[in-house]
Amino acid sequence: MGYSKRENDLGSTTLISRARITNAGLAKNVDVRGGRRFTVVLRPEEEGGYSVQCLELPQAISEGDTKKEALDNIKEAIELVLEHLKEREHGKKVEFVEVVV
Repeated sequence: MGYSKRENDLGSTTLISRARITNAGLAKNVDVRGGRRFTVVLRPEEEGGYSVQCLELPQAISEGDTKKEALDNIKEAIELVLEHLKEREHGKKVEFVEVVV
């Protein structure tokens, strides 16, 4: 079992178990407006449909009846979280950058 390092937009780094990601559901990369890439976990739900959560921005959670719908919805959720973070930091010198490890 290995670990992945994830850095979020608030500057904190999280170690994530690769085994937990694999067992929890399908991990996928999604691109959002501006060319930013995020990793999300897509889980089939017992009652039908899919839930999806962004690993880098755990506040970004969504769902959909199909995989495609869930992935489209999480992109919107990620954009809303990023917008909220920017508004919260309004007036402060903050820069959002992508870090590849």
